[in-house]
Amino acid sequence: MKHPFGDAADARYMARNPLEDAAPASLRRLLATRSEFSDLSRLSDAQVRAHVVALSSAGRLPAALEGVPEIARPNVEPIPKEEPAPAVTPPKDPKKKCWIEDYEKEISTASYGRYSRPYKKDGTPHGYSDKVQYKIYVPAKTGGAITVEIKFKVEAQAGTSSVDVTAAKTKLENGVSTHWSGKYTLEADDPECGKKSFRIDYRIVWVSSGQHYTVKVHATYPRAGVTGSVMNVEKATSAWTYAHEVAHCFGLPDEYSYTADIETVKYFKPDGTLDAAISAPPGGKAKTAADATIMSAVDSTKTLPRHAWYVAIETQALLNAKLGRTIKCNIK
Repeated sequence: MKHPFGDAADARYMARNPLEDAAPASLRRLLATRSEFSDLSRLSDAQVRAHVVALSSAGRLPAALEGVPEIARPNVEPIPKEEPAPAVTPPKDPKKKCWIEDYEKEISTASYGRYSRPYKKDGTPHGYSDKVQYKIYVPAKTGGAITVEIKFKVEAQAGTSSVDVTAAKTKLENGVSTHWSGKYTLEADDPECGKKSFRIDYRIVWVSSGQHYTVKVHATYPRAGVTGSVMNVEKATSAWTYAHEVAHCFGLPDEYSYTADIETVKYFKPDGTLDAAISAPPGGKAKTAADATIMSAVDSTKTLPRHAWYVAIETQALLNAKLGRTIKCNIK
């Protein structure tokens, strides 16, 4: 059977096809893979090349092409495989807004409904209202301690002296230092920058104006307490009592009832949910009670993480506002 390619046609076809650059021996080995070419000795190199070109153009040498150098393969553009679009992941720049600034904020807020919620005997919320004031310093960049600062102005009342005022200041500072400073650690969890921990400290600043609260030192006073922005105490008020009353300035509630009924109080966690109810009996608890704390029993020195949740709540809100993303804070 005469092959359709003559010598002239072979020459013209090969001039347009890169197979012309392939070595004759390579083309003979390639053509030998086909059963119909049992004896290639009768074919000239030009005829072998013509057969290879014809068969490869017709797609009849797919397996054998694997053995031919790239330069000898037909100049056919492959159909690109369509790949699925990769998932887009926002780039994370560890240097972008990662603990790059220290922050501070004046706090003036209602504690009831934000830090805690007291309940009546029947389980309905009390309608108590208040306003607490202080300032927080969050050293997100420099590290160290988150500082809760309160500015007090002291006023001596009838029957007291400068010595009494100085003693009152010292006891208030000692009470806060002993019972509150350095007790807990706040952990801030930034989804882009990781976790960072801060000790919680307290600072008392005595001022003549611009105070958060006024401390009125009386010769005697029925019962120390905070009403509005005024703390009333007496010369004999102890450091422990100051620690308890200053806690109200931060927004901590009494964990006892103001009525004749056993009531409850719940604290808000940093995530905004309410914690389990705490029993709040009238008059408070015995110092030796298993659940006694500094906020429920006279002279109890026990504090719990819930007593610092308000710091986490305000620090979390501050960082979220400054960084523009959700930061989670907790107390350890």
